[in-house]
Amino acid sequence: MTLTDEAPPTVAEPTTASPWPRRIAGAALVFALCGILCAAAFGTVLALAATSDQASLARARDAVQQAAQDAAGVLNTLSPQDADAGLDRWEQVATGPLLAELQRSRPAFVSTIKQAQRSTAAKPVYAAVESLDPGAGTASVLVSTDITTTPRTGEPVTNRQRLEIVMTKTDQGWKASGVRVVGVGQ
Repeated sequence: MTLTDEAPPTVAEPTTASPWPRRIAGAALVFALCGILCAAAFGTVLALAATSDQASLARARDAVQQAAQDAAGVLNTLSPQDADAGLDRWEQVATGPLLAELQRSRPAFVSTIKQAQRSTAAKPVYAAVESLDPGAGTASVLVSTDITTTPRTGEPVTNRQRLEIVMTKTDQGWKASGVRVVGVGQ
């Protein structure tokens, strides 16, 4: 062996650097990946739910409920000063047997309304879809309505009336095909 002018190799001293920064970075990466996977999974579930039959049924339910509330308001609002226009509005929200009855009885309705000399204004308060068959285009909706009757002389009186409105799907949307007053316990 020969000696050279080279310095003997040095032994590396062990480092005392903490492993925590590396662990924190690794954990952050794992959490980020989990977040991305969860977001993708929930996004897929939400997209599937929005196009499902359940979502379609919910949209139909909301549409028929709103149409029934509108019909309840129209069918319980009338004034002797514009009885013909009021009955026109009634016919616009009606179809089937209800429309036929309104058209058949129109002259008698106008006479009665003008003789009574009181007006009614209805405000639907609450509605619930009792049954819905989108395929058949039929539904039954319960509507609670506040009806204010104002006589020619005297103070207005407000009464709450519960109605069952049978709705039928037409080319123009949902329309009332039957109405009946529902009493307590019925």
